[in-house]
Amino acid sequence: MINIKFLVNEVKEKFKKMVINCTNLKPVMNLIAVKAYKEVIDHFDSEMGTDGKWPTWRRKQSDGTYRYYSSRPTKRGGNKLLQDTGMLRNSLRFKGFEKEAQVYDGSKNGYGKYHQFGTKNMPKRDFLWVTTENEEEYAKMTEKYVIGGK
Repeated sequence: MINIKFLVNEVKEKFKKMVINCTNLKPVMNLIAVKAYKEVIDHFDSEMGTDGKWPTWRRKQSDGTYRYYSSRPTKRGGNKLLQDTGMLRNSLRFKGFEKEAQVYDGSKNGYGKYHQFGTKNMPKRDFLWVTTENEEEYAKMTEKYVIGGK
């Protein structure tokens, strides 16, 4: 004969801890925010958006055609796209909340949105995004935290 005991009290305690962990995900959201911030910074280094390489700079010539540059022609602060002065990259902030993690443009002028989404006269150069692989990693981190509290 085989006896199988189901330890109801232990299971109840485990679920109680999981419910408590679900009500405040801030510890794991802080970790995810840091990882997502690092990923966004990598996009500046690689000059990559969700659609691939960022479009190069272009300047309209007097004859109506466009001249394309691999970097901004003025080269005031470097030769990488979106890093002419470093203000946009340096304005990025991250924060973990109870239910979400954020990476955002913390600048006072908010011009990052024009690069993120593009305008009529400026191509989109999105930088605030995470890869599918990292989304999956963040989901696993959250699951591990909810189940084990670590």
